[in-house]
Amino acid sequence: MDIDKPKAPDTPTSEQTETPPPETEDIAGEVRDDVALELHTAALLKQSPTVLKVCETSEIREERIFSREEVYRLIVSFAMTHNLNMANLKVSKIINDEKGNLLILEVESPNSNRGTYHLINYTIKGRHGRNQCGKTNIDWTLLDTDDIPEEAGRVAEYEEGEWDRNDYKCEKVGKVDPKNNN
Repeated sequence: MDIDKPKAPDTPTSEQTETPPPETEDIAGEVRDDVALELHTAALLKQSPTVLKVCETSEIREERIFSREEVYRLIVSFAMTHNLNMANLKVSKIINDEKGNLLILEVESPNSNRGTYHLINYTIKGRHGRNQCGKTNIDWTLLDTDDIPEEAGRVAEYEEGEWDRNDYKCEKVGKVDPKNNN
């Protein structure tokens, strides 16, 4: 009994497969990014924060309340854009009001090569205890090993019904020498 062997194609293999058009590669990259965004957002949602507080005296002055998922999605988008280590994102603080509405949320991202870390902070517009925030925003700060800010910037700001990403503006922060604090 002879087993039929497949016939060799008439045209060489290199001519049989066409290179996909560049648009296909762009679409595939966008799909990968969308999937990564959703997976990392879901991972943050599963984490328990290091600090979880309830603010008993809070007055939200924003037209709408944002869910943790919405805020995490913006934070993950920033982290992906800035090549932060996604596996090391850590929810460090959540402060809710008595109704469970999200007031403040902090996520840390260690920067292993320098011993520094990013602190990404969401705050909703309003008065929360002794603190007041004039706009709903997400900011970031790069802190050194002594928790002294090196750089800071705005991730996004909520204005007129939508998030303005501000192109992730950055500003250098001058270090304060505690020995020379006049």
